[in-house]
Amino acid sequence: ERVAIQDQLGYIPTNLVKVSATRGTGSPLALKTYSLNGGASRRKAKAVGVLTPFPTLYWFCCPIVGKAVADLERQGYVGILEQKLMEEPRA
Repeated sequence: ERVAIQDQLGYIPTNLVKVSATRGTGSPLALKTYSLNGGASRRKAKAVGVLTPFPTLYWFCCPIVGKAVADLERQGYVGILEQKLMEEPRA
């Protein structure tokens, strides 16, 4: 799994806990991460302190799914879904 994660992301997250989901092919789809000291080295370079919060607990590592989700985010779907939840809390 670590080799596949390295291939997908270009690094192994230092706060990696486990692969939380796999694709039908068996390759990693999402990772569960520890909530402190995570992210790529460029993020860590900006961090202040030793134990820096890392808000993303689950991380898509599959480039296909990651790109699809990023495209939806760019198109404003996060705001659309947030608004829908505000209007229909049981949705």
